[in-house]
Amino acid sequence: MLDKNHVERKRYKLLRASVLFCGDLPMFVLMVWLIFIGIRLIFVSELFLPVDKSIPHVLEGLECIFLAPLGFLLFRGISDYVIGIIDTDPQSVPTHFLMRIKGLIFGLMAAVAATDLLKRTLSDGGIDYRTAFCGCLFIAVLAGYSLILDRSAAKTHL
Repeated sequence: MLDKNHVERKRYKLLRASVLFCGDLPMFVLMVWLIFIGIRLIFVSELFLPVDKSIPHVLEGLECIFLAPLGFLLFRGISDYVIGIIDTDPQSVPTHFLMRIKGLIFGLMAAVAATDLLKRTLSDGGIDYRTAFCGCLFIAVLAGYSLILDRSAAKTHL
C-alpha cells in the first residue's frame, strides 16, 4: 500500500511537469522568438537603411526585446505561486518572489513605454506636449511602482 506522502509527491511532480510542458515551454519559445525578431529588426535596419530611417526600426527592435520576457515572467510567477498554494498551506507560501516578478514586469512595461515615446518623438510627425507629458507621467508611475515592489520584496525576504 502506498503512503499518503508518496502519492502527494507523485501528484506534485505530475503538476509541475504539466505546467512545464503546457505553459513554460511555449512561453519560453515565444520569448526566444520575440528576442530573435527584435535583434533581426535592429541589425537589418542598421545594415540596410539610412541612419535617419533606421532609428524607428531600431526602437521597434528594442520594444520586441523588452516585450519578450513579459509573458514568460507573468506565467512563471503565477504558476509557481499557484503550485505553492496547492502544495502547501496557503498561509505559509512566501510572496516575496511574486512581488519581485511584479516589479520586473512593471519595470519592463516602463521600458516599453519609454521606447514607444521615444519612437513617437523621433517620427516625422513628432508628438505634442500633452502626449509627451502623459507618456512621461505613465513611465514615472510604472517605474515608481516597480521600485516600491522591489524594495518591499527585499524587506519581506529578510
